[in-house]
Amino acid sequence: MEEHMLAITCRCALAQYVLREYGINHRHVEGDPRAQQIELGNREALRQWLY
Repeated sequence: MEEHMLAITCRCALAQYVLREYGINHRHVEGDPRAQQIELGNREALRQWLY
């Protein structure tokens, strides 16, 4: 972890499953950090792999 960011590497086809395992909801962005404490830093780069 560097500068409060954790980089996770996986195959593109597995991105959806990795997010689910970490409890990251890519469809809904919360304004309150207490609701979802982990967020995607590269949402646009992953968009084509998320359904």
